[in-house]
Amino acid sequence: MDKIVDVDYEQCTWDSLGSFLEMGHQLIANIKVMNCMRSKVVKAQEDHQAETNHLLEEKFEVDHLLKEKIAEVGGLLKMVQGIE
Repeated sequence: MDKIVDVDYEQCTWDSLGSFLEMGHQLIANIKVMNCMRSKVVKAQEDHQAETNHLLEEKFEVDHLLKEKIAEVGGLLKMVQGIE
């Protein structure tokens, strides 16, 4: 014959509640880590965008200077051709 096992239902309830609270704590900890990681990603994106904007400004300046130098060289070529 099988023996009937005494089950302490109150203890089972407290054990279940403890497990539930522990999982909730782990979930909150994971959410905090994910938010921290997301913040770092957003910061990195902002930094990269700022660097990209800076490089585009420098490129614009270089392109402008290059056009000036091309015009200057063109003027010098015409001068040299006129002298010859």
